[in-house]
Amino acid sequence: RGDDRVWGRGEQLPIFVLRGPPLYPSPPSPQTADDARDFFKRKIDFLTKQMEKIQPALQEKHAMKQAVVEMMSQKIQQLTALGAAQAAPTKA
Repeated sequence: RGDDRVWGRGEQLPIFVLRGPPLYPSPPSPQTADDARDFFKRKIDFLTKQMEKIQPALQEKHAMKQAVVEMMSQKIQQLTALGAAQAAPTKA
């Protein structure tokens, strides 16, 4: 009876889950309330510095987006006016 070892028959087969390394290292678990405060203070400082680094680039991207939106709005107005001007003589 060699077919008893087929999946779903008789015995359970071991399941192996292959995992890669974690994407981010987990922070050390704080031992005391002071350790936790220090950890989160460092985390807040790190995030604040990162936000300060990317803020100029975000402001520049926002300004570029606003310029594109304004340009497109002007083009739409021009095309709408042109379409209305071309349609007006055909009605007369």
